[in-house]
Amino acid sequence: MFGIGGDKTKEVSYGVVIDIGSGSVGIAIVKSNSKNKYGDIIWSLREWAPVHKTIDRTRLQNNLKTATFNCFLALENEGLKILQKTSPGAKIKTILASISALAAFTIYKSITIEKDKPFLVTKKLIKKMEEDAMTESVKMPEASQVETEMALKAIANSTTLIKLNGYTVEDYENKKVQKVELTHTSCLAHRELVEVIVEAKEKVLPAAKLHMQSFVTSYFQAIRSLTPVSRATFLDVTAEATELSIVDEKEMIYTSHAPVGANFIARGVNAIIGTSFNESLGFMRDNQVNLTNRISPEKGAMLEGVKVNYENKLTELLTGQDGKLDIPPTIYLHCDRNYEKFFQTRIEKILSTNASKPTVFPVTSKFFPESSIEDSGILLTAHVFHKKTYCEEEIVS
Repeated sequence: MFGIGGDKTKEVSYGVVIDIGSGSVGIAIVKSNSKNKYGDIIWSLREWAPVHKTIDRTRLQNNLKTATFNCFLALENEGLKILQKTSPGAKIKTILASISALAAFTIYKSITIEKDKPFLVTKKLIKKMEEDAMTESVKMPEASQVETEMALKAIANSTTLIKLNGYTVEDYENKKVQKVELTHTSCLAHRELVEVIVEAKEKVLPAAKLHMQSFVTSYFQAIRSLTPVSRATFLDVTAEATELSIVDEKEMIYTSHAPVGANFIARGVNAIIGTSFNESLGFMRDNQVNLTNRISPEKGAMLEGVKVNYENKLTELLTGQDGKLDIPPTIYLHCDRNYEKFFQTRIEKILSTNASKPTVFPVTSKFFPESSIEDSGILLTAHVFHKKTYCEEEIVS
């Protein structure tokens, strides 16, 4: 079960939240009053990495490291000064960083012990199963695949599910069973990026405690604190990736990602009609008629092909090993607020033939309709800080 971080004894606390996406880095100062539904964003900033015609992971990781460092500089030179003007004497004790694919990912590993005769479940046994799960996680194919492209560092480990004789339990100690199942979560991130965050934190806010986790973990924790979640699909579309998470029995049990996101669409548009990259992003906005009404029918058909290309990539991501689109039909979609309708339409089209018709909830519009900022990645991570539901592991230098 995910640990609880932060000091609940004080009604008001201040923290810094960082959202590292696949093409940008956001940072904000958050004031949390436990009596309020949401935290208050006192100051925020997002820096975008340069966009190129092709994705080079090494170049992208270097750009994200630079953007992260620049965000901490802005925090020191601007954000902290605004904090002292608005809340004199306020102290920041917590920094929470959420990191998305392609710079981080989450692995779920299940360990099972089953015997013919009943045996006693102890803390020592569960700890041994957790250690085995952590060891096995870094050996899994998905970890090995990413390890070939970047050095990884574990930033958060937790046990998300324990079952005794097939039943999910909270209290497992001193129970006699014939079968115990444990699901363990390991969040792994690009080592050099983690080092940049730690170094910058020590320079700007050395007394603060630093917590890191994958964005999909923050995403789930935020939504779970806003609405009951038993079985659902979570999709996160960032600049360069689309990440999938499956929740069952109120816990996240699976994650995967595809290296295609909003920039994949924009690159396709740019290649067809030669618009600037920013204008190409407008293809995903509701008012895309401004982009399409000045091109030939032939190029209009080619633009439809850009949508189909993304739909095909998304279908591959959503398709299980059995070749079926068998995902929970309750779907939470997180992306730029301006692109929600575009990606919702893609999802609904792909799943239109399923027996269980999908219900797609655009996260930003549904849960943060009146926010003072548009940055939904910051809003979700800020809400996790506000609710103090982040993983309690502290990252130290």
